[in-house]
Amino acid sequence: MFAAFIAVSALLARRLRPWTLVTVGAAGSVAAVWLFVVTSATHSMAVFLLASACAGAAYAFDFAGGLTVLNTYAAPHHRASMVSGGYLAGYLAQGVGAPVLGWVVTAHGLPTGLLTGAASFSVFFGAALLMGLVMLSRTRRPGFRVADGVAARSAPAAQRAADGVHETVDRK
Repeated sequence: MFAAFIAVSALLARRLRPWTLVTVGAAGSVAAVWLFVVTSATHSMAVFLLASACAGAAYAFDFAGGLTVLNTYAAPHHRASMVSGGYLAGYLAQGVGAPVLGWVVTAHGLPTGLLTGAASFSVFFGAALLMGLVMLSRTRRPGFRVADGVAARSAPAAQRAADGVHETVDRK
């Protein structure tokens, strides 16, 4: 079921803007982790299925949003390293978080582990949600284009070029 919601959500995600994906994914992730806490307290299969569906959809939006943001805003010559760094950060978070939460569950029980995980993930995804909302408000301003956002970072270089000062780019 989890995989089905990821697949359907990934197809829907193709039609959304990057910061909308980040915002929806972050909100869905926060909702999913707390639904898993409710599942633990109620032992409800219906809540578990709802939590799984929410987590699957949120994962699709998080993944698509994160990669799209990295691809959109990274300079072309840094794009591959930025995407690779995104993957590395995600795998490190999972690779460290899962054993730590496993230790918490082993030492203190499943409800404590779920609460610890939900609180930790809520902080992370809350920050992503806040960043997504800020960027959504900025990108919806009249006249904003992604190219403007990317060009704004390189404006000093463009201005130097217009002034006749040329930079050499080392392409290895």
